[in-house]
Amino acid sequence: MHHDYYVDDGLCSKRTAAEALDLVCNTTALAKANLLLHKIVSNSVDVMEAFPTQDRTKDIKELDLRKDSLQAQGSLGVCWVIERDTFTFCVTPPDKPFTQRGVLLIINSIYDPLGLAVRVLLEGRLPKRLAAMGKKGNAGNLLRWDEPLPDALQQQRKRWQDC
Repeated sequence: MHHDYYVDDGLCSKRTAAEALDLVCNTTALAKANLLLHKIVSNSVDVMEAFPTQDRTKDIKELDLRKDSLQAQGSLGVCWVIERDTFTFCVTPPDKPFTQRGVLLIINSIYDPLGLAVRVLLEGRLPKRLAAMGKKGNAGNLLRWDEPLPDALQQQRKRWQDC
């Protein structure tokens, strides 16, 4: 369980509700050290009901777990859609110009400490083409960091950003 923490947020996954309940029971050692679990959420009603209501995450405290739908929860840069048990990224990229600097600012604004979006983020950087543009622009001149990128790259970037 000690590998499931990032600073003070813990994310832990178990295959069954029984395994998760066993984990809940074993958290008493944390309580003895005065480290109380709170902001708890699970896609298992049985696991959620094992915790006092006040220890649940704020969006779930007032819900009837047997009737109400559970809202997506965010942690460590990802959004967990509880009812589908999937992770998504809710990204609102900053409005930056389509330059080498602007592209890198947009990519670097996405917080992904778990590395779940690395493949998509690397594709968005257009690394080889950006490096080539940094060496030579359209007319063989050096393309500066704040010069607009060529139309062909703008189309590729738009497709990437829209997906």
